[in-house]
Amino acid sequence: MIFLKLFIVFSKIGIFNFGGGYAMLSLIQDEVVHKNQWLTTAEFTDIVAISQSTPGPIGINCATYTGYTSVINAGYPEWAAMLGSVLASLSIMWLPFILMICISKYLIKNKESKNVKNVFSALRPAIVGLLAAAAIMLMSVENFGSPTQSTFVFIVSLTIFLFSFIGNTSIQDTSYTHDIPLRTGRAVDLLMKETCNTYTLQNGMRLIHIPSPTSVAYCGISIDAGTRDELESEQGMAHFCEHMMFKGSEQRKACHIIRRMENVGGDLNAYTNKEETVVYSAFMKQHLVRAAELIVDVVFNSIYPQQEIDKEAEVIVDEIESYNDSPADLIFDRFENIIYEGKDLGHDILGRAEDIRRFTSADAKAFTTRLYKPEKMVFFVMGDYEFNYVRKTVERYANNH
Repeated sequence: MIFLKLFIVFSKIGIFNFGGGYAMLSLIQDEVVHKNQWLTTAEFTDIVAISQSTPGPIGINCATYTGYTSVINAGYPEWAAMLGSVLASLSIMWLPFILMICISKYLIKNKESKNVKNVFSALRPAIVGLLAAAAIMLMSVENFGSPTQSTFVFIVSLTIFLFSFIGNTSIQDTSYTHDIPLRTGRAVDLLMKETCNTYTLQNGMRLIHIPSPTSVAYCGISIDAGTRDELESEQGMAHFCEHMMFKGSEQRKACHIIRRMENVGGDLNAYTNKEETVVYSAFMKQHLVRAAELIVDVVFNSIYPQQEIDKEAEVIVDEIESYNDSPADLIFDRFENIIYEGKDLGHDILGRAEDIRRFTSADAKAFTTRLYKPEKMVFFVMGDYEFNYVRKTVERYANNH
């Protein structure tokens, strides 16, 4: 009975096939055309074409159409043919479905196993072979015509085949190239050139913008001034000035600086390392102007009020003592002090408690006047903006410094 045969044949195809998709075609063709003779080669090729142009996995689509057509060819009514198509589709899926559940559980537990990786390496050539077999088996007289009896049809068919093959190959190559993650060396340079917008303001400050299609945006200023730029008497000054930036400017009190971004759900922060000081903000993209103006204000217009310095000095001293109580962190500073003994890179970022307590407003202003220069800064923006808008916004607030 044809229904039992359909069940057995497509169950066998499902369980013994590797690769799926096009790799199934050679096995399906061998069973339904050559062994059971349910379809001719031409009919099978038509089914492959229909399967390719309809939604869903091509192997399942092919089973559906094969089940329907083979039952019709066997002389059964249309309702039976529909039953045949459902039966063939389910038959090709049920065993692989069970098998994949079992394999998935195993792979989750053993995905890093060398044996598992070796099995997949061995399967790849087999899958390529199945794909090649599917293509070769379809290259018959029924599909291409005879080169001796119908030369014109053969030439046209071969030409269409070659153009389709070359076109599909070039599309796949292009897609593959764009999918490669660019992470190191020259690859990063190429990626930056393609995705970043850059500009230099009249005062020498550099601007970089990275488009990002999200509702959250980021901006900030990176200053080429860190611990290594401190004089011997200034150890800890870079980090100290970073703290004091938020304690008041020429036009804002400390509370106004903190609330400026918090009032719109944003964040304002900063950090210091051996090489640089960075002030940055995260916010909803409609607040770029607010963030840019505020960051420029705290970087260029901070007044470092003495009364705030006296308070903040004790906060930093507490931070130093807390850091000294963490050997896991302290060991790195001790290591760098030994490696860079007597050099500026050997300075502790937090500085020394005795130095911090004697810093004054004049000291902070002297340090920032010497090092916080536009030509030593990069204003960075990441967000969903036109670059012209970003440039005009930054120029509006930063060009006058």
